[in-house]
Amino acid sequence: MTSDGADCGGFSVGGGGVGRLDVAHEAMTALLAKMAALRQTLTLISKRRILTLIKTYPMFWIFLELALGLALFVFLVWWTLPRKNRDDEGPQR
Repeated sequence: MTSDGADCGGFSVGGGGVGRLDVAHEAMTALLAKMAALRQTLTLISKRRILTLIKTYPMFWIFLELALGLALFVFLVWWTLPRKNRDDEGPQR
């Protein structure tokens, strides 16, 4: 290996060269910027859909709350039902 980085697998040992790490960093920065823009776009779309639902269906939130309350009630009743013991399941010998 030489001190100028000729046989170092693409990494720059000396100063001034653009190595693979710099390229990877630039690619990651561009990817993160695209992801942030996509997240902002999706947030705007979802907010618009919720506002459209509220304007189109004024009873939407009442029905949603009613459905969630009913689901919670059914879950709690199911959870508190007494269970059969394993000893009572099979025929006694």
